Amino acid sequence: ALPLFVVRVLFAPRHQSKLKVALVFPAAALFTFLLSNPFVLLDFQTFLHDFQMEMVHARGGHDGFMSTSFLFHTKVSLRNSFGVLGLGLCVVGMALCVASRQLSDRAKILLLVYPLLQFLLVSSSALAFQRYVTPLLPFIAIFCAIALAEVEGAVSLQKIKRAINPVRTLIALTLGAFVIVPNVAL
Repeated sequence: ALPLFVVRVLFAPRHQSKLKVALVFPAAALFTFLLSNPFVLLDFQTFLHDFQMEMVHARGGHDGFMSTSFLFHTKVSLRNSFGVLGLGLCVVGMALCVASRQLSDRAKILLLVYPLLQFLLVSSSALAFQRYVTPLLPFIAIFCAIALAEVEGAVSLQKIKRAINPVRTLIALTLGAFVIVPNVAL
């Protein structure tokens, strides 16, 4: 909902008040949250106590597991999921997405806001579990695909295509192996 909120506020039609738009989304999100979690209101004291305990837990972490979440997720979680090459392709894909003239500003924001905010959120916690980056994996795959499509487009000239078809196949297989097989050292 957050990327949609950002797009809606930034690109609200001129005849609509940005303040009105900015208030409708959080109100709808709160209503949906309360509707799907009725015990928040039915037993508010327990909810508040448990929520505060989780906040303390997230700030303090676990004894014996001292690592900054940012480094853990960068060096372990994401690297185990996509490998070094996959993460490099993701960064290139993000840059290509930002520089793209084919994508509207709304599409760029929708593609970039959620994964960046999600990564900042999980990186700010003292708890570092690989499962916390699971929501990011589809976005990383999309950005890898954007980068690979650009590489394919750059190499797809007819003369080059005929001349290096076996080389392209080898490159594709090698890149695929680095992305699919985790922890492959370069």
